[in-house]
Amino acid sequence: MPMTPRRKPIALAAALMAAGSLWSAPAAAQETAESTTAEEAVKLSPVLVEGTFVGPIENTAGAARQLTGENLDLLRPVTLQEALRAVPGLRIIDDDISGRRSGIGLRGAPSRRSRKVLLLEDGVPINASPYIDSSAHYTPPFQRLENVEVLLGTGHVIYGPLNNHGIINFRSISPSATPQTKFELGYGNDDNYQRHLSHTRTVGDIGIALAYTGANADGAFDVEKSQYDDFYGEIEYRINQQHSIEFSGTYLRERSNYDESNLTPQEYALAPRRKLGRFGQEFNTIAVNFSKFDLKHQWNSDNITVSSSIYTTRTDRPRFTVDPDEIDVDSLPAFNYEDPAYEFIPGESGVQISRSRLYNLYGAESRVAVSFETGDVSHRVAFGVQGTRSFLDDLETFGDIGEVLSEGNRGYKFGANDLAEASLSKYQSTSIAGYAQDAISIGDLEITPGIRVERYSVRRELRHEAGEFFFENERDVNTLALPSLSFLYSGLAKMQVFANVARGYTPAFARTAEDFPLSPETGIDSQIGFRAAPAPGLKFEAAAF
Repeated sequence: MPMTPRRKPIALAAALMAAGSLWSAPAAAQETAESTTAEEAVKLSPVLVEGTFVGPIENTAGAARQLTGENLDLLRPVTLQEALRAVPGLRIIDDDISGRRSGIGLRGAPSRRSRKVLLLEDGVPINASPYIDSSAHYTPPFQRLENVEVLLGTGHVIYGPLNNHGIINFRSISPSATPQTKFELGYGNDDNYQRHLSHTRTVGDIGIALAYTGANADGAFDVEKSQYDDFYGEIEYRINQQHSIEFSGTYLRERSNYDESNLTPQEYALAPRRKLGRFGQEFNTIAVNFSKFDLKHQWNSDNITVSSSIYTTRTDRPRFTVDPDEIDVDSLPAFNYEDPAYEFIPGESGVQISRSRLYNLYGAESRVAVSFETGDVSHRVAFGVQGTRSFLDDLETFGDIGEVLSEGNRGYKFGANDLAEASLSKYQSTSIAGYAQDAISIGDLEITPGIRVERYSVRRELRHEAGEFFFENERDVNTLALPSLSFLYSGLAKMQVFANVARGYTPAFARTAEDFPLSPETGIDSQIGFRAAPAPGLKFEAAAF
């Protein structure tokens, strides 16, 4: 099947989505909601750990977007990044050939490596290390997603850190009541080859979901090639009507020729795709090995839900580049090496640099949701606690003369003692957070006060440089209170008005910090807006922030 870019349908879909039609619920759902009695409206549905919306998106007291599986089928994007461009408020930068590695910004946040946006997969953070280095080198492929939830300037109490600008939660496929199998193949220009296979089913009290997604592609330049393979599995066991347990795992492997430099105007005029032979850039590569495992338990009664999870992620990201020394890039394409020994020729001359980063994140969270009434006032109370522990080994080494470095030959193995001609920085962080909020409903008005309190520490433990050893005991501790107050009014015909103000923050980027202590970036976020359903099947939303 030819896999050609479908720009016009996606542009049209983006325009429609700006009007809100793509993320809206069916008109029947609106009519049902209007006919629901006040007593029924306050009954709390089970709150899944992996979801960011409590109930329908219309209950969110702030700007929110949702891409459902049906939306993705309609958009038929080539990449997830292309699908996300249909969401107003998001700014996307393609950081890799397949448009898969994330570069997402929300409401003015810079898009570089999604460093200022909290990314979740089924409720689990997938930023490499939110408190040390929040870069994201992984996002799940859209083929195995059933939902993408976007909170813009809200959700500060329940989710953190990196909640200054917004939160994105990628919801993976889940077990289906009846067996379902999906198989897709696509092939396009520039050796773009995609494949996907998934199967979901439920047998008795056990549900399973399995998926494989992969892609190969050539990039914009002649030295760029990329391949990734993503494996996902979930098993869910419903113990009884009140208890359920779920375990899921993800593994992604990427191998790419990767270079961030640009051509000069003179080079582009001669050959707009050529980098071959340009100070050895064809030997610049990157590898990503990402894994995630999480175990969830949920217990619920008529008005109480208790959800708990433990999880871990591991990101191994080595990158290898030819050291161009002091090449005068402005003189390209006509330049000569002052010393030909700097020109990278495998086995003969030149040097490659290895930059390996190994992240390990461990976390646990438990949350409780309770609904009750006091007279004519209804309450939906949510509170919980979250803790994480994370580690980063940041290593830079140099290869031998003419040695080609790769994922299997980094010039160093983590845990080795010989660090001559190497630089190693080790980081660790510990965080604990508690939060509580109460959605108070009085007639058509819902007021939700809440607060999140976080305490976290970051330590830079030691460094080896050029064979020398010295110990660093730099440590940073921060305690932050993040209050929030939101309003949602539903008393107008086919329209809701919302407003909120909250404090959010982004931890300092410890990996590149020169000195400790570190100061987090904090901000007061506020917005006011409305969402409306003027006609069946049509909804739109607008907000000022």
